[in-house]
Amino acid sequence: MNNFSDLSAELIEEARDEIESIRAYRDTPLPADALDEMSAILNDVEMNLKKIYEHGTRADGIVKSMLQHSRGGSGKMEATNINALIKEYSNLAFHGMRAGKDPINVDIELDLDKNVGEVEMITEDFSRVILN
Repeated sequence: MNNFSDLSAELIEEARDEIESIRAYRDTPLPADALDEMSAILNDVEMNLKKIYEHGTRADGIVKSMLQHSRGGSGKMEATNINALIKEYSNLAFHGMRAGKDPINVDIELDLDKNVGEVEMITEDFSRVILN
């Protein structure tokens, strides 16, 4: 998120430079590509802001999952969408390892059966298994 934020700040500075160059042409015709350049820069800033929002939303989900995990649970069997649980906690484990002292980067390939649906389990215990 920080990279996209830094890049957006640089792009805004470029946009300001373009504005200044456009102001220099007040009494003369604008260069043909000046407005196109401004538009391209603003498109890049918009794309970066969307990525910042996307990553921020993902980080929010990870934090919420961690808080929910730390609370424990009832210890009762309940119907759980096992594929969704595996995806969520694999992602959580992955980002936990990347954020650690010695970060790693791996590719995770999940080959889940779409027909499994919900399974009776103690969700908190199974999620800990995936994390560990």
